[in-house]
Amino acid sequence: MLGCYLKVGGRSFNPDAFLARARFTNFEIWRVGEPVKRRRPGPSRVYENSGFTCDVGMSDGVLKDQIRDAQAFLVRHRDEFVALAADAAVEFADLELSYYCRLGSRAPGRGTRVLVVQGEYLPKSFLRLAGDLGVGVALSLYPNPNDHEDEDESL
Repeated sequence: MLGCYLKVGGRSFNPDAFLARARFTNFEIWRVGEPVKRRRPGPSRVYENSGFTCDVGMSDGVLKDQIRDAQAFLVRHRDEFVALAADAAVEFADLELSYYCRLGSRAPGRGTRVLVVQGEYLPKSFLRLAGDLGVGVALSLYPNPNDHEDEDESL
């Protein structure tokens, strides 16, 4: 399931101290020098900075729903974002919105026509709020898991 996440960090950032006074929940912390948790086989690495990620919303792969969740999260946690922006040790604070590709899917209300172009819109109110709070916005596009459900699995 795809969702929206906040990722904050920096070489000298102390996520433990920040999170002790913040109201963020469902977070995962990493620290400089700790081994990176690998999801796939490969060479081992260590973190070059310290930080945390936390859930912002769990709207599964639908960008407009994630923008709504992220905007509400920014408003709800404005004080924490002001503190992050004032912390010189914070090198990045980014929202990652992960959503599904719709190319090749049937266009809603268009019969059998399929989408050949996918455009996205980020409302200026959302971008202004994120920018004013010193938060970047990253978009991560993933293949739609439903794209291959009609294919013959024996191929």
